Amino acid sequence: MDANAVPMPDESKGSEPEEHQEETEDDTIQPIVRNIFTDPLSGIEMLHIPAGTFLYGPAEEQTEIQLDAYWIGQTEVTNAQYRKCVEAGYCEDSAMMDIYNWKTADQPVNYVTYRQAQRFCKWIGGKLPSEQQWEKAARGTNGQIYPWGNEAPTETNRYANIPGENSDIQNVGVFPNGASPYGVLDMTGNVWEWTSTGFDSDQNTQADTSNKEYVIRGGSATPSETDEAADTLRTDYRGHSAKPNYFLGFRCVIPDSGV
Repeated sequence: MDANAVPMPDESKGSEPEEHQEETEDDTIQPIVRNIFTDPLSGIEMLHIPAGTFLYGPAEEQTEIQLDAYWIGQTEVTNAQYRKCVEAGYCEDSAMMDIYNWKTADQPVNYVTYRQAQRFCKWIGGKLPSEQQWEKAARGTNGQIYPWGNEAPTETNRYANIPGENSDIQNVGVFPNGASPYGVLDMTGNVWEWTSTGFDSDQNTQADTSNKEYVIRGGSATPSETDEAADTLRTDYRGHSAKPNYFLGFRCVIPDSGV
């Protein structure tokens, strides 16, 4: 298990991931294959990312990275899911959030700080993904440019919610054509996503981390990034932030159970 691993939620929280067994002609029971489960606390659908290597980084600098298996949220955490954590008394609300408006229930929660995002992920037994975990879930193993392949997203091909003159945040999961090789949705566009990776390694030793910048991934639909969309929407693009904002959300990872 890698350095980013944290314990899986214990069985007292709810149901285990779905199990699927196959039998060969001689009735030998094969190992259990788990590829999706629903977190019982938040209702988040978690997808399995298998252990192995993948091509990481821009094409001209790609390196092969080995990761252990893990689970990742199929979409960003929504306002409705974050509200469950608030109502459980574990997460904190803020005046900038819009988690009680039914119109935004299925939109990614935004204006969430790095610490608030990490706390939510801890609530479900996980943490924010490292940027390596995020990138593998987004692009698969072969180094493709976007989650769906190498074709750039446009308003007509409906791969992602991209920057435009009047673009805004949309509900999660409404761009199924943009799914990654693992079925993960909305990895490009809509909102940026926090990762657990510090942007400047020198900041990792600072005593005061209130202004520490972390890598953010995936680009967003903010109109201010329209001219840079060709770069920011790539799965290898590294943004950075220290503060929450309207076009910044997150998703969680949970380490593999080892089964």
